[in-house]
Amino acid sequence: MPEPQPHHDPHESIGNADSMIDYDYADRDLPVPLTDRERLEIAQDLASAQAVGEQAEKDKKAASDAFNGTIESAYADVSELAGRLRYGKITKPVRCQTSMNYRLGTVRVVRMDDGTELENRVMTKAERQMGMNFGGEKAH
Repeated sequence: MPEPQPHHDPHESIGNADSMIDYDYADRDLPVPLTDRERLEIAQDLASAQAVGEQAEKDKKAASDAFNGTIESAYADVSELAGRLRYGKITKPVRCQTSMNYRLGTVRVVRMDDGTELENRVMTKAERQMGMNFGGEKAH
């Protein structure tokens, strides 16, 4: 180990007139081995930074999933609305009349807004049974 040098004022000149030495002091960033305490602090900081990164990844995935759901919903709405425009029609409740003709054994369904016949078919066996009693008359 080198011998300690006597402390001199940084601006003090020493020596004789023929050989003068000036000392100046400055801090420099140089590699120095870690102490045990520094190792422990760095390990704790590393673990904390890793936990923050992992949580950020989880938050990013959750946010991404939420945005993906919003995007899918928006495109589904766009598709439905475009279809309405393309076909010029929408589905909504319209009052209809169902006529059960037990004499002919038929069922007729008509739209009440424009009179269009939607169905004209033969009654099912269950429909015939619901509307008639054993005497052949309509049940009330």
